[in-house]
Amino acid sequence: IIKLTEEWKIQFLRWHSAEEFQEFGIAGFDALGTNAAPAIGELTKLLNDKEHAFTVVRCLVAIGTPAEASVSEALTNENRQVRYFATQQFAWVTDDDKVFLAKMQDCLKDPDATVRFIAIQGIGAQTQAPEEAVPLLISILEKNDGNVSSQAAGALANFGTNAMSAFHALTNAVERENFDATAGAALRTLAAIAPKEALPVVFNSFNSTNFH
Repeated sequence: IIKLTEEWKIQFLRWHSAEEFQEFGIAGFDALGTNAAPAIGELTKLLNDKEHAFTVVRCLVAIGTPAEASVSEALTNENRQVRYFATQQFAWVTDDDKVFLAKMQDCLKDPDATVRFIAIQGIGAQTQAPEEAVPLLISILEKNDGNVSSQAAGALANFGTNAMSAFHALTNAVERENFDATAGAALRTLAAIAPKEALPVVFNSFNSTNFH
């Protein structure tokens, strides 16, 4: 009907697609914010609906902190898009740094690389909690897990001198047998968090046959 209305230019009929109605709903929850908390129970039930789960998680995030438990549930949803969005937006629904970091640590086990990457970005953004975030990024870096470790090495630069405890792990990453993406990210982070101490490592890298 929508298609025919557009083709025939029938001005007095205005049909909305399901996607448009969903956007209206999301906008409504965004406007209401925490005042829409009474709807959390019904929305949470819809997280199991494959056709509506992504729209639902967007509505839950719009409600904010009252929806923390429900958005946490969405972190393990079978839909990758739902998990990605919930991981990306989880900081908006929790005020507890330790809870946030614990959830992001769980997301690092996600089978989808894009979800793992966004979790690392979330951890790297917690510059107000270096005591918890930096050791977590170090542990990811030390696993030498390709692009995931590279992302962790880069995220450590966000903490400046508060990431000095990562110096040894970053140096090890630079001095591995093959100078890969992780080594490159580690070298840049070393220069950012400890320029003077990083100079010998930088010079050694230039002289190394593994440096590209």
